[in-house]
Amino acid sequence: MLLRYLRVLGLVAVAAATMPLPAAPPDRVEYHSVQVRVGDVDLSTTAGATELYGRLQRAARAVCGDEWPVRRSLAVRRQVEECKAQAIDDAVAQIDHPVLTDLHAQRDVDG
Repeated sequence: MLLRYLRVLGLVAVAAATMPLPAAPPDRVEYHSVQVRVGDVDLSTTAGATELYGRLQRAARAVCGDEWPVRRSLAVRRQVEECKAQAIDDAVAQIDHPVLTDLHAQRDVDG
């Protein structure tokens, strides 16, 4: 069986992460992506959707970053969180499966 992959994209403003003033515009924007295997899960089940959602979360952390040093500004950490949220939103929309979409909506509500 040929496995299908989904490419998860994240937008990371690299210069903003290193600038002392979070309001300063970034010098450049880098696009990162990773492939997420989707063809081996049964999205008609909650267990399958949960497995894929975990993969999407890991992929979002891979493209956007996750563990920022404490000395990084709150603005940079917020930017990373927004990047991860957008990457997951985009991936869920691209997959467009009701069980995954419902799971994502519930996670958004629960935080």
